[in-house]
Amino acid sequence: MIYSKHTVKYFSYELKPKFLCSTGQFSLVDLLGTLQYRLMARFFLLYISLPLVLSFCGLRLLAQSVKSTNLNLNTQPARSVPVGVAAARSYFIARNEHEEEMREDGDRGPDSVDSESSVSSGNRYLMLGIGTFLNDDAYEWGGSHKKNVGSGMLTVTYRIGGWPSSMDLWFRAELQSYTVNGDHPEQFEMMPIIAFPDAESRFPMYFGGGIGPGVFLRQVQGSGDLAANYVVMMGVRFPYLFSNGGLYMETGFKGLINLLSQGQQEGVYLSAGGVFVF
Repeated sequence: MIYSKHTVKYFSYELKPKFLCSTGQFSLVDLLGTLQYRLMARFFLLYISLPLVLSFCGLRLLAQSVKSTNLNLNTQPARSVPVGVAAARSYFIARNEHEEEMREDGDRGPDSVDSESSVSSGNRYLMLGIGTFLNDDAYEWGGSHKKNVGSGMLTVTYRIGGWPSSMDLWFRAELQSYTVNGDHPEQFEMMPIIAFPDAESRFPMYFGGGIGPGVFLRQVQGSGDLAANYVVMMGVRFPYLFSNGGLYMETGFKGLINLLSQGQQEGVYLSAGGVFVF
């Protein structure tokens, strides 16, 4: 195909006479070559050069941002920690004041040990007392019915355990004396007792009961030496009146039943003594 020497327009590109061949005519090969170079130049500008320039700018901005952040962190003043004798003195004063406030609220401080304010599971609880029967009756013990045969008693009570926020388990040893038909029997009894509320509650009143065996050291003629004893009691206790102790008072109903012979005794008693927490 032969084109004239005049100006030719193809795809909006003007083709000047400089693309004419040696014979004075315009060649299609020259036209396609020119179009190919221009398309390659556009492709290079749009898809290679421009992305490279944008990537370079983005990396530069990112580097400047990181550099400014590091400068702000380096220029921020460090938090100072007080040290020295004065700082230590202030710390211990504040801690002691906090512990005193906890004690006033009825709480226990982390390092405080106050045996006077509470009976904890690690403290020992002991009650020593004396007592007597206020009114009692004996049936078929040394004969017919008799009244007021009970005399005095010596009591030792020891807290051996319990259930927190519930009740205590006591062990009580007691020596009792009686007067029956001119004789003076004496009995040694051992009795586990359950008492509530527990001593850690610091409640002044307590209630309880127990049952246990007894052995007569001296007995009425013709009566056995073994007996079963029982007690139902109530009392008040103030174990914090002194540095390591206080007072208690107890009353209740107690009795015995001879196991190897006939006879029993029962009545109301009253005892009092000291409470020791150590």
